[in-house]
Amino acid sequence: MMTSILCVLVERDVFILRHLIRLVIIVDLFNVLFAGLAEYTLEQDVVNPHSIPAEFFHISTPFIILGGVLIITELAVLFFLFEKLKNLKLPMFASALVYLLGFICVLVADGIAFPLIAFGVSEPVVNIVIGGLSGKVLMASAFSVPLALYILVKRREFTQYLQGEPLDWKLMFRSSRDLMKEIEDKEYGLKQAETVFEHSNDGLAVIDNQGVVLRCNSAFAQFTGKSVQSITSASKTLTSLLNLEPSFVMSLDESSSEQKIEIEFQGHHGLLTVTNVEKTKGRSALKIVSLTNIDDLMAAQDQLHYLASHDILTGLPNRRVLDDALSHEDLIHSALIMFDVDHFKDINDSYGHASGDALLNKIAQMLPKVSGEQFGQDGYVLARTGGDEFALLIKNADLSSCEALCQKVQKLMTRPYYLGNDIHVYSSLSMGIALQQNVELEDLFQSADAAMYVAKHAKRGSYQFYEQSFTDASQRTLILSNRLREALEKQALEVYYQPQVHAGTGGMIGVEALVRWNDGGNWVSPAEFIPVAERSGLIDQLGMYVLETACRDAQIWFAKTGVETLKLSVNVSAHQLRFDQLYEQVTSVLNKTGFPAKALQLELTESAFLEREQEVIPQLEKIRDLGVSLAIDDFGTGYSSLSYLHALPISTLKIDRSFISRLPADTTQQQLCRTIVQLATNLQLSVVVEGVETAEQRDFVVAEGCQVIQGYFYSKPVSCSEITNMLLS
Repeated sequence: MMTSILCVLVERDVFILRHLIRLVIIVDLFNVLFAGLAEYTLEQDVVNPHSIPAEFFHISTPFIILGGVLIITELAVLFFLFEKLKNLKLPMFASALVYLLGFICVLVADGIAFPLIAFGVSEPVVNIVIGGLSGKVLMASAFSVPLALYILVKRREFTQYLQGEPLDWKLMFRSSRDLMKEIEDKEYGLKQAETVFEHSNDGLAVIDNQGVVLRCNSAFAQFTGKSVQSITSASKTLTSLLNLEPSFVMSLDESSSEQKIEIEFQGHHGLLTVTNVEKTKGRSALKIVSLTNIDDLMAAQDQLHYLASHDILTGLPNRRVLDDALSHEDLIHSALIMFDVDHFKDINDSYGHASGDALLNKIAQMLPKVSGEQFGQDGYVLARTGGDEFALLIKNADLSSCEALCQKVQKLMTRPYYLGNDIHVYSSLSMGIALQQNVELEDLFQSADAAMYVAKHAKRGSYQFYEQSFTDASQRTLILSNRLREALEKQALEVYYQPQVHAGTGGMIGVEALVRWNDGGNWVSPAEFIPVAERSGLIDQLGMYVLETACRDAQIWFAKTGVETLKLSVNVSAHQLRFDQLYEQVTSVLNKTGFPAKALQLELTESAFLEREQEVIPQLEKIRDLGVSLAIDDFGTGYSSLSYLHALPISTLKIDRSFISRLPADTTQQQLCRTIVQLATNLQLSVVVEGVETAEQRDFVVAEGCQVIQGYFYSKPVSCSEITNMLLS
């Protein structure tokens, strides 16, 4: 019986092992119970397993109990010994010899222990035990012969037992029904995994440490241009199938659970993920390979990169590209020419924005042609820097070449431009020129802009080279800066609020705080005084003023109307993130006003974290941890990047009005708006659409899944008291 149990242990058949152990225990219990019953009745004719006369039952019963206890103890000792000997990692035959010796020693110990325990330790008993020791060894050796034959015949199973994991003793105390249920669940899970493996759109494969593909699904075979059979039967390697460096698999770090690289395969872009399978005892190390086609993702990323670096309307590079060129190019003999369309507002007002856009496109087609003829295709950078402004950076230029270019442009602008629908317009460009020889590099853009300003006010359609006396813009900035400082000290600025409406219910769910400045009866545009505040160092003070005023006003709404679910959005300038002070400022305002952090949302433009992720993201994460939500304002107009969306702790994207201004007629804007909404949805971000002015625009963005809308279609920016009235009504 004991030999059979040990054989089953080696075979790791938990079910049979459990039943054999139970059988030993049940037999012992039966013997004890039967002996006790026979002793109680003292019937001589009672049949018992050992044919013991009834008068000796009171003596035999303890012996039966002792024998059962010793058998169970010996099994436990052998189990423990066999499992511990695995860790020695001895050769197979050495392990077998140790197992047999251990088995013999335990049986001999049983033969010694039984009489000593049963009859006590005395000289006669000890002499009997010692005298019969050789017989006990011989008998134990005979009992070990079946175990030795089993190990010899079942060498493979014995080797697998030595290399296997330790026995889970908890299984010995579980019912067969529970074990069968667990096995069925695991088999069902394996079937599910097999189904996923075979039908996944991603290419999946299993490789060994040498990179040989052991298994793969049909998607992986299709990605490599092979069949599953040809890959697995020919022991193809991952490196040969995907044209990787031969050392790629060997270089994979086993200490890392997962590694990812981007590759190209069969003319496609792919993301290759290699995951180490946790190594188990007796199993070779394996790796799971996942190959995902990321053509669509790359196309979306390329599109966003294009949007980040190009003007949507004209297709020209934008201000970001120009700034990069000014920062990195060797501009020793360079020149910058600024172009501004004269009376462009009149064209928009007279013929409509579509005609204005058509004129900008005509100019955007003309300027590269003239510039290429004058300086060569690689000798310039042309960008659209604003609504009706263009900038031309010439890498090698002098006064005469710049003047010649401006004269060509003047000549071309004298002819009428056909804008469709029988509309012909005459227009002109005012041009400002700054030569690198005359100004410092960092002043090149400002100097060209100042020269253009002078040309525009002197004579429309003219050009002007920069002179040191052109300081009007600087003087205007200085004047505005002083007046703005005074207005902040007197708290003369006003905060207006534009409602954000849920399209489904028509109810107001949030507002955006917008600062307004009435300077002595003249309204100063935020587009003018906010840059002044940034340049003059007043932006922190201005930002704190707006944030605190907005929080106090919102507390008034909450108190008067009982509404507590309104989201208050406040804009944050990139300059406010420069010195790690925004977190302290927000905390201070929340504590001072008692405004709930969960009702506050800060809006940042993408320029706020351009190339400053390491210093900006920790600030934003601390602010988010306060309960304040974060949004990217004017998404897609500046520096959109998938990496920023992945890294920033944001919850909302705000689509700029430039993406919807010509909806629903403009198919390009349709696609751009749809792309951003889909991107936000995939990233589980909320979307707010700004600048909605018509029912058609509203209907389009709602159909695309946007529910939160902001714009003149619902309301212009209004005062605090008007927001209160809106909420009450």
